[in-house]
Amino acid sequence: MKSRHFEAVGAACLLASCAVLSQTPKRSYDPEKHVVGDVRETIKTKQLKEGLNEINKDTESGLILFATVKRGQVTGYSYTDDRGQKVPGQLKVIQPGDKCYFCIQRGDHIACTRVPCPKNAPKPRPDPL
Repeated sequence: MKSRHFEAVGAACLLASCAVLSQTPKRSYDPEKHVVGDVRETIKTKQLKEGLNEINKDTESGLILFATVKRGQVTGYSYTDDRGQKVPGQLKVIQPGDKCYFCIQRGDHIACTRVPCPKNAPKPRPDPL
């Protein structure tokens, strides 16, 4: 499935080695300004099982978004690259239970996907400077 989300992240990967530059976003940023996808409906319509569930895959960039499910509830998200290596990411909670994003950084590019808030998502807190 091709999406604008993965096209943006894939384009950043083409500019540099993704394995070397993959990192959890460290600088302060507003995830709403970096939204490249929304998987809330996709997750809502999938029958999720315990453990890792593939949510979205891009054949061009090789990135796969997973949701982790425990006791029937989504508890977190992660990305893997085309070699199966985990890509560090960060859950950004804007409004608990309603507005959450899972973000990754590739080089200077931050890409955030709107996701359903995981069970027991942390309360929003200001980014460290």
